[in-house]
Amino acid sequence: VLCDSDSDASGGSGVPARAHYLLERYATQLSATAALPELADSTPLASIATYLTRAMTRAAHTQRDAQVVAALATSERRQVACERAWWRRARVRIERGRACPVCNKLILNQVFARFPNGVVVHFACFDPKKPHLDPVTGRDFKERPREKYSLR
Repeated sequence: VLCDSDSDASGGSGVPARAHYLLERYATQLSATAALPELADSTPLASIATYLTRAMTRAAHTQRDAQVVAALATSERRQVACERAWWRRARVRIERGRACPVCNKLILNQVFARFPNGVVVHFACFDPKKPHLDPVTGRDFKERPREKYSLR
């Protein structure tokens, strides 16, 4: 308890010396919503002004940090949505004689995977553990998937 006035002398400030020391020393770690109810109602604001200033500064900083994190998350979601929309514009036309370069079987009406460089393979020839790795050229598209490639 911060304000046990029987054990500490308040020195005329209305806040016991030990409580005043703890408030000043640990202002950034003590929650104002937890600490303030523990103080006596007669505690003058001037005696805890330093604590209140530091606690409010910390609360404002925490709120700004949370806003920045939320804004970054929103920005990343939008960026991913734009990237997805860009990739979804791609159209692939499979001609009758087109064969999978991995297994050399005709693709026909089977499910297939297309890589940014235009390579088309059967989905069975596609490695789901490494979806960013072209099985024909060995090119890794994880870092920069759109670099130097067009959709058509």
